[in-house]
Amino acid sequence: MTSGPGQTEPVGERTFLMPATGRKALDVPRVVPAGAPGRVGALCVWRRRCRLMRAAQRWWRWRRNPLRRRIDVLDAWLGLLTSVLLLVGAPAVGLSVASWSYGVQSRTMGEQQKTRHPVTAELMQDVSATKPQRDGAVESRYPTKVRWRAPDGSVRSGETGVAAGKRKGARITVWILNDGRLTAKPLDHDGVQSTATATGMWAGTAAGTVVLSAAWWARGALDRRRLDQWAEEWAEVGPLWRRRTG
Repeated sequence: MTSGPGQTEPVGERTFLMPATGRKALDVPRVVPAGAPGRVGALCVWRRRCRLMRAAQRWWRWRRNPLRRRIDVLDAWLGLLTSVLLLVGAPAVGLSVASWSYGVQSRTMGEQQKTRHPVTAELMQDVSATKPQRDGAVESRYPTKVRWRAPDGSVRSGETGVAAGKRKGARITVWILNDGRLTAKPLDHDGVQSTATATGMWAGTAAGTVVLSAAWWARGALDRRRLDQWAEEWAEVGPLWRRRTG
């Protein structure tokens, strides 16, 4: 079907739904003015040009033009440097700190495993039942007196954390040093890895925070300098402008 100037032609159907029932109410032909394809093409060209203009505005500080000032170049370099530091510098700091922490924790684990040994200890008293604390939390282990035999054969006694519900005379495993003193369980590989990962994440986050803070401060200084320059130039041009328009 052809159409003359000013006429319309159907290009499809659009279905409306009743709000209450959701049923089809009516099918209305959707029409557009004749010659619309040309207008649509012009609209697409216009949108493409707008995108190009936005891209040009985004990168104008990197091109030579009479409106670009030295402070605009500094602003562009500041944005580039901030992006590089956030995308590369902060992760590199996190990985470096995590690697360093892993090495330190691994050496500590080796030393502890050499100087700490498990022994069997006997409870000297009953471990009280689980009691809620003031803040509503529940202790998982309670300080309890135990006795064990040191490497030199002597019997030692002391306090260590024991799970609730244990009875006097029960046997548990405790860790002692080479001289027979009680100590904590040595580090294992999982503990070393988790500590190193947490340390690296905190270091990377701190580095990113420092970069953002420094960039925010520098951008504020550049903006203040830019406003001062505009004020100075307007002080020179303003009187001439008023004289021509007055």
